[in-house]
Amino acid sequence: MVSVASVARWWFGWRRMRALPESHRLGRRGEELAERALRELGYSIVARNVRCAGARGEIDLIARDHHTLVFVEVKTRRRLGLYPAHFAVNRAKQRNLLRVARAYRQQHSERGRYRFDIVSIYQPDSPRPQIEHTKYAFREVRYWHW
Repeated sequence: MVSVASVARWWFGWRRMRALPESHRLGRRGEELAERALRELGYSIVARNVRCAGARGEIDLIARDHHTLVFVEVKTRRRLGLYPAHFAVNRAKQRNLLRVARAYRQQHSERGRYRFDIVSIYQPDSPRPQIEHTKYAFREVRYWHW
């Protein structure tokens, strides 16, 4: 039996998705495909679309791979272009992701291992989208200043 609450969630979620601009719908579709692909690889999804106070930016997915916390940036493209999608995660984007991850780890008292992955998705509306998962895409580097 279907509950009224589940029908309402579906209806209002669908209407909200329809009202989004095309680029946002493409991104949401990519995040759904990335989440499904990570689950198939054995990851457990901890959170989606995470923003933290005091840090600019958003982390698309936070997952757990055994004992490692994985911060995932999802890049979705309609087609394979001149450059791979993960090239869009430049230094500035990496700094923003690092800030949000640091704030998240502090707020949730996460002290264990963590890493940053990028999931690139091409042709998300086709029956067989191309999904590329880059583990350890970048890392936090701390420099000592003398």
